[in-house]
Amino acid sequence: MATTVKQIENVVRMQNMIDICDDNIVYDKQYDSAISFVKRVYAHKATPNVFKSRQFFYGRFVMQLFKDGKIDGKPNMYDPRLAAMSAAPGDSLSKIKLFVAVVYIPELHFVPFPKKDDYKAIQDIALNGGLFLSYVYLLNGGTVPTHGDNVLVSFGNMCNRTQGIFEHPEVEGAGAASGAPGMIMMSGLKGFACPTPSIKTPKPKKSKNTKSTKKDAKGATKKEKKKVTSKPKKPSKKEVNKQTPAKKTMKQPPCPLPFGAVGTPLAWVRIQGNPRVHLRTYKGPGVQYGTAKLQAWLNGLTSVPGGNNVANMPGLANMAPGYRVGDVSRINGGTWPPPPRNSQHKTHQSGIDCDISIPKINGGMSIAPSKLPGGWGFKSLRPNEIDIESCLMFLVYTMKHAKQIIWDPGHIEVAKAAAQSLVKSGHPLMTRAVYRKLFVGSGHVVRFLDGHANHFHVQMKGPGVGDKNGNGRLD
Repeated sequence: MATTVKQIENVVRMQNMIDICDDNIVYDKQYDSAISFVKRVYAHKATPNVFKSRQFFYGRFVMQLFKDGKIDGKPNMYDPRLAAMSAAPGDSLSKIKLFVAVVYIPELHFVPFPKKDDYKAIQDIALNGGLFLSYVYLLNGGTVPTHGDNVLVSFGNMCNRTQGIFEHPEVEGAGAASGAPGMIMMSGLKGFACPTPSIKTPKPKKSKNTKSTKKDAKGATKKEKKKVTSKPKKPSKKEVNKQTPAKKTMKQPPCPLPFGAVGTPLAWVRIQGNPRVHLRTYKGPGVQYGTAKLQAWLNGLTSVPGGNNVANMPGLANMAPGYRVGDVSRINGGTWPPPPRNSQHKTHQSGIDCDISIPKINGGMSIAPSKLPGGWGFKSLRPNEIDIESCLMFLVYTMKHAKQIIWDPGHIEVAKAAAQSLVKSGHPLMTRAVYRKLFVGSGHVVRFLDGHANHFHVQMKGPGVGDKNGNGRLD
């Protein structure tokens, strides 16, 4: 029997029945020894759960549940605030209009984005942390997003990612602020709207017929004393065009989305990092911009291992763990890096290119102390210095987003050898199809180029802004 919307509403849960963090370590005396338990605790501390420090997640809107806004009394949708309102005297509960949304988050839901009518897949997402609620979104005039729209959400309990809160859509002019009572609200939640383009209308030129002459002052001539009709003479098309020129509108420049937002794939976005992805902080306006699909890929890197012990590297004691992003693009294109440095890239012009560090053994990264902005610079690694497990996981994740990943030839050979071993052992991470897609198949993603022993050069799939061919350069 096919799953229906009503069945989804009956099985989804607003609260997690087992209130325990997903990264808690449980001691089982039947199978654990004290030494093995201590080892697991130390290993856990060395690789902290970055999701617990996240405040907001970007996702894609799937569908709205409980369109009538009535979920009170349903045991599966129990919410302490609703229970308090229901017990309170008066009609406080009837004055709210709830908005319940199913949202797909790539970092948390490792399944394809569901089709609009695939209710079984939608139910699976809703049952696995994909349910988000707002008390005020509809009351403030917010419109229901369409299937596939990018939205911003958060969790009331980040420990186990429950009590989902729908914040707002990330599409132009898409509605009002959201959130729940008592939650700290972000500024600018009423959606983002580009400024309307200014219209310049040139002043109409004076017609030759309007000029006054001495002849007019003296009076009409004999020819002009002819009988005057009551109907005025209809002006010719040429005279009309001369007196009222057509309005000319200025072409509106590309409008960037808010800082870190994920909008349409070809929208300019001010690229934002996260607890495990850190951008170089260049000075000056219009730098470190990219496309929304590049931002979405960086958002997903939070779940890819590598660089957990960067602070243990020489001269980097205050560095946070994770990946380092160097050059991206300048808004509206242009050579990169920005002045006063000389241009070093033929690409990085259309928002689809990114330079990012390579995971190093012992939890390091391919970086070293530097006078460059951010206090770090890329540093080359020998093939035996790369963290091969983290590198392979990086490649497998990135190949879904990238047209090509440019890397050092020596590094690639080491990665290929390790990947072949995983294929032979039947490891689920590296199937034969994945191996071919990465290294040897038609249109394989990983490409070699000298000068890339200190960073990956990642280029997103599809066109860039002003770059129909998707080669990283403006047309």
